[in-house]
Amino acid sequence: MKKLLQVLVLGLSLLAVTKTPTVQAATPKGYYAIQFVPTKDQINKQASYFDLPTVSGQTHDLKVLVRNIGNKDLTIKLQLTNGYTNNSGRIAYDQPDKQLLGKKSGLPNMVQGKHLQTVRVKAGDTKPITFKIKTPKLSGSGIYAGAILSSAHIGADSNKSVVLKNVVQFATGVVLHYGDDKIMPKFSIDKPKANKKHVSFRLVNSAPMNAQYLSFKGTLTRGKTKVATFNEDNYSMAPLSSMRVPVDVVKLTPGKYTLAVNGKTKSGAILKDSLTFTITQAQLDGTKQGPKSHNYWWWIIGGLIVLAIIIEEIIRRRRPHHVPKHAK
Repeated sequence: MKKLLQVLVLGLSLLAVTKTPTVQAATPKGYYAIQFVPTKDQINKQASYFDLPTVSGQTHDLKVLVRNIGNKDLTIKLQLTNGYTNNSGRIAYDQPDKQLLGKKSGLPNMVQGKHLQTVRVKAGDTKPITFKIKTPKLSGSGIYAGAILSSAHIGADSNKSVVLKNVVQFATGVVLHYGDDKIMPKFSIDKPKANKKHVSFRLVNSAPMNAQYLSFKGTLTRGKTKVATFNEDNYSMAPLSSMRVPVDVVKLTPGKYTLAVNGKTKSGAILKDSLTFTITQAQLDGTKQGPKSHNYWWWIIGGLIVLAIIIEEIIRRRRPHHVPKHAK
């Protein structure tokens, strides 16, 4: 399990896992570094990320040192993020708005106080930043995996026609363990989609544990006819996350299809699931179908009726009015 967690943190964006718990950026325009400050509860003393045990309602102070090691002042923003699975099959930490599967509470929801902290650091100075978090009510076993994401504009590169603004992000890992960690990833597939070029499905890890070295293969069939096969290796998935997997096909026609996927991780977690679904001509054409298209026509008909009423009223008002003789 410790080996799996070490691999998990290796996936952090620009996270330098070295003997010194510091990540840093260097460009001609600016330099800064983020150094995490380990707590007394740190599980892996050699790790360069927060690796902490936790229980329900426990508070933790996650402290980092923001060092400006360049020759210009910098404004640096920091916030907690959840780990998620991107559509390349890799664990990432670079999107602050990513929620856990089922909108369950994640690391950002645990923050007590400001979720986004902004610090101005003069050249050569160091400033401490602390995020106080409190875990929710916990049951069972698992992990929370995320990061303290920092970002800063560190200058611009320009020539006569192009100006490039340099924004550098670092992710300092945060892993909270609860229970006994004896839990495996849990995989399933759902939500198939189709167009002329490919079929895709959602691959889900519904367990609060990361998955590493996931390899799987699958077949897409229509009746007894095999339409496509695929084989994927070395995928990683964050806890309580999902991703979309594309399946290339030569030709699709409307009809009923079955998608079957089988695989496993090196740790022994099994992926075995199947879907039966129908592909329509409207999906292949990329057009809308069903009640929504009928609603569209109702809106057009209603608009024409209103327009006819307006025109009739205009015509009526322009007709000459005859005044009865007895009214003179």
